[in-house]
Amino acid sequence: MSPTAVLLMIIVPLMLVVAGFEWSSRMRDARVALRQRTPLRTLSADEHAALGPVRAITGQMHDNQVRHLSGPVDSDRYAWGDRVTNHARIAGVQVLLPFDAWRHLAKDNDAEVVLIGDMAVAVRLNRFHIVGAQRRAQRNAALDDADFDPPGLQPRTLRVVTCAPSQWVGERLESPEEIGLRRPAGSRADGWGVASLAVWAAPFAVGDASHWAHWLFAAPTLAIAGLAIWLAVRGRRGQVTAARVLRVSGRLCIVGMYPVQAYARLIGNDRRIELPLEWLGTPHFQAGRHVLLDIRESDGQVLGAGPGWSLVDDRRGFPPHGAWWHLAWLGMLALVLVFAGLPALSEESPTWVLWWPSAAFFALWQAGQLLRKAWQWHRCSSRLQAKLSARPAPTR
Repeated sequence: MSPTAVLLMIIVPLMLVVAGFEWSSRMRDARVALRQRTPLRTLSADEHAALGPVRAITGQMHDNQVRHLSGPVDSDRYAWGDRVTNHARIAGVQVLLPFDAWRHLAKDNDAEVVLIGDMAVAVRLNRFHIVGAQRRAQRNAALDDADFDPPGLQPRTLRVVTCAPSQWVGERLESPEEIGLRRPAGSRADGWGVASLAVWAAPFAVGDASHWAHWLFAAPTLAIAGLAIWLAVRGRRGQVTAARVLRVSGRLCIVGMYPVQAYARLIGNDRRIELPLEWLGTPHFQAGRHVLLDIRESDGQVLGAGPGWSLVDDRRGFPPHGAWWHLAWLGMLALVLVFAGLPALSEESPTWVLWWPSAAFFALWQAGQLLRKAWQWHRCSSRLQAKLSARPAPTR
């Protein structure tokens, strides 16, 4: 690459960062102006109940003061669609569009919103009202979940399951093993290997080190090294001390704003949860079942359920194999080969003599580990699912 191309690779991201700061400033000013407006009214009880899934999904609490917002839409219409929530900028304010509110957007909009965090939530938007939208979403969810009776494919039966708020049963602190699940010790050593090879290959990209512009050629390989180090040490989440774990009882609900293609899992209608991936395939955690869960308060992660369900025990007996990390390291090593412009095998270079054998050994090692761990995952997955299916239902 020429020095001009490398300069563009540096200047263009900086320009994007400056534009992002300017855009954030305009959004903040519009949000402050909305907050300073006189409220129209307070939320009704039905509207507050309909906003329960929004509170659970965002993890934030909205205020009860309804404010008026009108103006054109600044967002691109192609960014909206059938997902849990949609966002649009109306008169410069970021507005969360629950359920099917995005279908009611127009060139000029008249909305009633409540503030939640750094955005607003639409309660009314043109002909949209959140109470009616929630009822439509429940009917659509019931139709999607209803089964056909084979072989005659009889008409589906409409079943609307209304979830009551979850019930607090008790609380405790995380155990040391549960803290270790979100803050694992050590780092991913293979990431340091990729970073070392990337830094080692940087002189190939520099070429003539006497000219300062040539050092810009090493920027991509050094960026790969930095990314590898960041991925190697990343993975520790949350506070160092034990977090609160809530024991909550309620009915499992699957909420899809419109339609039910994208959804979020709730216990009751007011608390979002994150079930472990290995538990999702069992019949014990289907929508409508009454369950007793141990939930980490900070992020909604389920750590236990009823009698006999413990995430720590499952991860101890069937630890994650991490096969895809080896594929990621192989991909980053391939990017180093692309950006470094390494010399051909026929050229004699002291760096070449050591770098190529080291890279080849590293690539073969990663490929072997990828195949081995993928096979282990295939063997353990079926045994784990059989064990989970045989457990009792996670009820009180």
